Order: sequence, then C-alpha cells, then structure tokens
Amino acid sequence: MDHQLSPKVQEALHHVKRADEAMIEAQANQTPSCFQTAKLWLETAQQSVHNAGEGLTEDEKKQLHHAKEYLRHLHETQAALQETRYE
Repeated sequence: MDHQLSPKVQEALHHVKRADEAMIEAQANQTPSCFQTAKLWLETAQQSVHNAGEGLTEDEKKQLHHAKEYLRHLHETQAALQETRYE
C-alpha cells in the first residue's frame, strides 16, 4: 500500500519509523546520546508529518493521522523517560 503514497508522505512515515526505533534504543541504552538522537528524530518526524499535510488523498490523510497519533505516543514516552531520568 505504501507505493501508492506520495514521496512526501512516504518520507514522513519513514521519519516516524526512525523516531520509534530511536526511542526504543534510548529506552534500552539510557545514555544521553541515545536520548538526544531520539529527540532529534521525534522533531524531524513531527516536521515531516506537518509538511506532508497538504493536497493529500484520503488514504494519505489516514496514514498521516495515524502517524500523528503515534508521534503523540512517542512524545509521551519521551517525557516519561525524561522525568524518570532526572528524578
């Protein structure tokens, strides 16, 4: 199904996937560099999803909606990890 998506939507979804992978690595390693990498990927993914939001098909809108929801989850995870790291 991804091959029917525009390049900007594919890129946004790829960035969300990379943010997810970086967050998993940050949880596993708990090093400052891993947390920083995860934060950067989250910011990149957020910007990509935002930039991909115009002139979309219905399927692309659905994909981006799910990506936004998942990013919200990743941001919540990041915030929780950061709280426990600094307590």
